[in-house]
Amino acid sequence: TTIENIAYKELLSLIHTLPDAQRSVFNLFVFDDCAHKEIATLLNITENNSRWHLNDARRRLKEKIDALK
Repeated sequence: TTIENIAYKELLSLIHTLPDAQRSVFNLFVFDDCAHKEIATLLNITENNSRWHLNDARRRLKEKIDALK
């Protein structure tokens, strides 16, 4: 299974399983096209914390996608 073979709804379902902070940062960055500075302001976190949450969310999603193989 590759990312191209995952249905949109299935991907959204995987995103929904992320911890709240990671899901919020991921959604703001990917779907709302917010910069880390803007995300940090919106969520009252640091820019570095925003980057960390995004990277961890990506790592977790990759693990979940790989597990579907």
